[in-house]
Amino acid sequence: MVKTIPHQPERMKTYKLSTNTKELVCQINALHQEISVLMQSSVEKAIECGELLVELKLRVGHGKWRSWIADNLHFSARTAARYMACYWHRDELGKVKSLREAAVKLAHKEHAIDALGADYRRIVGPLRAARRQLEKLNYMGESAEAIEIIRTKVREELAELSDVLERGKLPGFVQAQV
Repeated sequence: MVKTIPHQPERMKTYKLSTNTKELVCQINALHQEISVLMQSSVEKAIECGELLVELKLRVGHGKWRSWIADNLHFSARTAARYMACYWHRDELGKVKSLREAAVKLAHKEHAIDALGADYRRIVGPLRAARRQLEKLNYMGESAEAIEIIRTKVREELAELSDVLERGKLPGFVQAQV
């Protein structure tokens, strides 16, 4: 008996409904496996898309990103930000099985950061800005000598920051009781 699935567009497959329960179970499990593979593939594609978006954001330049997205892409700036987050956190998303699961995992990271609020932004913001500037210098073909001098200074500052973090005491902060 051949039956079309009700309430579905004509382009949907027509399945042969068997009277044999085992055959139906096999079909269902095979379809579920296909869905699982496609869902995992969507995470991989989101990471790839994020990598390309990160590269493009450097080319577009500061302050032009949102309007560039609106003019050129078929999705929102928020979606672009989510794809880039997938790329930045790709090592942590290795075991997720779907984009929804990835979004939930990344949302937890955002909530933890939001809880720190202004302190987090004051500390991490300049570090991110410095990274973007270095990437921009590399992209613009700045001289290797100039970039190496900057890298050396940044490494020195990061080493000092790392020492402060290792000691667990930041000036002006109260040590949390665990």
